[in-house]
Amino acid sequence: MTKRTKRTVSAAIIALFFGLWELAAGFEGARSALLPPFSRVLVNLYVLFRTRSLAVHIGISLYRVSAGIVLGALFGVPLGFLLGTAREKLGVCLGALWGLLAQVNPFLLYHVLISFLGIGETVKISILSWGCLWPVVFNTAGGVENIDRTLLKAGRAFGGGKGSLFFTILLPATAPRICGGIRIAAGYALLMLTASEILGARSGLGWLVLTEQVYFRIVNLFSIVLITALLGVSLDACLAFIQKKLIPYELEGYVNSSEN
Repeated sequence: MTKRTKRTVSAAIIALFFGLWELAAGFEGARSALLPPFSRVLVNLYVLFRTRSLAVHIGISLYRVSAGIVLGALFGVPLGFLLGTAREKLGVCLGALWGLLAQVNPFLLYHVLISFLGIGETVKISILSWGCLWPVVFNTAGGVENIDRTLLKAGRAFGGGKGSLFFTILLPATAPRICGGIRIAAGYALLMLTASEILGARSGLGWLVLTEQVYFRIVNLFSIVLITALLGVSLDACLAFIQKKLIPYELEGYVNSSEN
């Protein structure tokens, strides 16, 4: 199936979904209850942008998500390389420790972090960074472990030092996996964003969701949920575009010949 065909099929499925939404909302009782028509949600989005500071809340949420992703990547990539290049016994210890830490629910840390950081932007970004950290760590480590050791031996044979091997072999070979980890982390960040803003914020899309739910403004609630979904799709598309421009090569199906 060509890329153009895939895009056509995807667009058709999305259009079908929204069409079914519109039809379902037209049934007796649905319009006035919990499912507003999709067309009404679209019109309401326009009104929200015109009459309320929705764009400001979107910008605040994007700032928090971006900060969480960037911090998660800044710490996750070095930790991933450390795990992937560690000697066998140390690697087992680090893998067990970080595997345990990765299972800690970020929101269980929220109340602990409040004691140290207070209620503010720092604690929200810290929660998002914690959730973004581990996909980057384990994807980076996996990329390092799958590098063909023959390439490293050849690099050393040609007199390459540790710095040269890192920038000419290790980093280029693991870059696709690192980018994949960052894209996964971005998805986690958006999932955690709403909850973190509901827990203690007076701005952002999560806070708006809570406010509209409290006042039972269902159309506004659906509009904000739709915006959040569109942000997720847009963010992933932007990261995929950046990956394609910076890393035009693919290592899918790459075989580690040193294991043969």
